[in-house]
Amino acid sequence: MQHVLVVDGAFNSRWSIVGWLSMFLRDVTLESAISASEAREAIERQHPDLVLIAHRMVESDGIELARELKQQPDAPLVVVMTEDSDAAFEAACAAAAVDYCLEKRQLQARLLVFLQPHFRVAIARRAII
Repeated sequence: MQHVLVVDGAFNSRWSIVGWLSMFLRDVTLESAISASEAREAIERQHPDLVLIAHRMVESDGIELARELKQQPDAPLVVVMTEDSDAAFEAACAAAAVDYCLEKRQLQARLLVFLQPHFRVAIARRAII
């Protein structure tokens, strides 16, 4: 079974993303963390296949956590989410070797397409890709 970790300090955002992913990803366990330190503990414990990280968090920057993760030998897929994307955000994602960067408002439209090669994604009621 694959494992996904959602890291976001905003409860509503974290709750919405986990709920939304649970509707589309099959054979996956979902976990959430509110901070980079909590995420590090969960990553050590679970070794997730995918980590979705909010760009701005209270105690840390999501790009820094992503950079740490991508330096690991068995690095998970890393997606960094932001409220408003700009050239500096895109450059920081590229420098950190992040797998995918997107604005939270585009999450539902773009994330499933990115995940299809890596996860069993249910697009329609009976269609599993």
